Amino acid sequence: MGTVTVAATICGMIALYMCLGHDLQALSWFVFLGVLAILAAIFYTIGFAYGYKGFGDIAVFIFFGLAAVIGSQLLVLGASGQPVDIFPDSIYLACAIGIHSVMILHISAMRDIDEDRTTGKKTVAARLGHRLSALYLAVMFVVSSMLSIGACLTSHKLWECSILAVALIPLLASTYRAFIHCNDGNKVAKERKYSLIGIAIHNVAWIIILVIDFWFYY
Repeated sequence: MGTVTVAATICGMIALYMCLGHDLQALSWFVFLGVLAILAAIFYTIGFAYGYKGFGDIAVFIFFGLAAVIGSQLLVLGASGQPVDIFPDSIYLACAIGIHSVMILHISAMRDIDEDRTTGKKTVAARLGHRLSALYLAVMFVVSSMLSIGACLTSHKLWECSILAVALIPLLASTYRAFIHCNDGNKVAKERKYSLIGIAIHNVAWIIILVIDFWFYY
């Protein structure tokens, strides 16, 4: 794990320098963000262990959603020499991706509700219980879907939203199954894989939309 972390850090630093080496102020902010991400990963389960105190959702939303999507956009703009800016559709999509990441974390926590309560881990799912955790998962799906489609409506063609609508069906099905089987940890556990697949399909749909826009509308 340590070797992977060091290798990823080195590769990330090289990529940052290649993209933003000419802008030391922007580069310093990304380095600061990278350090925060590493510290967040380390202290998720050790030390303060905030992941077991109900704060894991916030960290996952920030680093796997906002930082990943908006940070990537800023890097691309910086590498292409364009003015660095944050667009509304990027914010919507970053929030949607962040919520999707939280959904995966939450499904795992739903599976372990009874065990976590026994061992004293206070995850969001353990605090909410089975039924409210299922409701929380459903709300996250609805909100993330609205944000994703909203991002598409903001800067893409209306018909392209149909691609997203179809792509969200597998994630909808997985969320529904986790919702109705929320009291059965074994059945909920199976949905983690299918939710990951559903989220991957959603992300591929966005790649398709961006490719279509690049080739036909720009």
